[in-house]
Amino acid sequence: MGPRLHAPLRLLSEAPSGHLTLTVNVRHADPGRLIACTSVIEQIGIVTVCVRDQDRALDFYVGKLGFEKRADAGGDGYRWLTVAPPGSHTQIYLAKAGPAELHLEEAIGGQTGIMLQARDVDTTYRELAARGVNFPQPPTRLGYGVQAQFEDEDGNVFFLQELRA
Repeated sequence: MGPRLHAPLRLLSEAPSGHLTLTVNVRHADPGRLIACTSVIEQIGIVTVCVRDQDRALDFYVGKLGFEKRADAGGDGYRWLTVAPPGSHTQIYLAKAGPAELHLEEAIGGQTGIMLQARDVDTTYRELAARGVNFPQPPTRLGYGVQAQFEDEDGNVFFLQELRA
């Protein structure tokens, strides 16, 4: 029989498909010898943005930003509502926040940390501004490219970055 191995498992996430992401740290019987085996994360699936009114948010993301509605399901006071730019793998879950909700009202508004990409930020800025989207930061040239910031109707702020050729 070979050397004894100790392998504590840690669940990182469960995907909607039911696949589990695990990290396994295997400690060899010899002290100090650690073998790490980690599954590969392939993409970001869904990010959450908290909103006050899901219907109003849906109108903004679909009507003003041109996103697609990807999912709209629920019941008993809960609604799973996701949107995404056409062709994007990553979706945004528009989570209702507020008193007696799963997400706290304090999570509404402010910097989301989400960076959306466009081929031409200047053109996208002009088109979205004409549709009534508020830009606290117009397109700015930085060392790594062109960037702007816009906000949704709940004050959630997003970066808009230019795709590099």
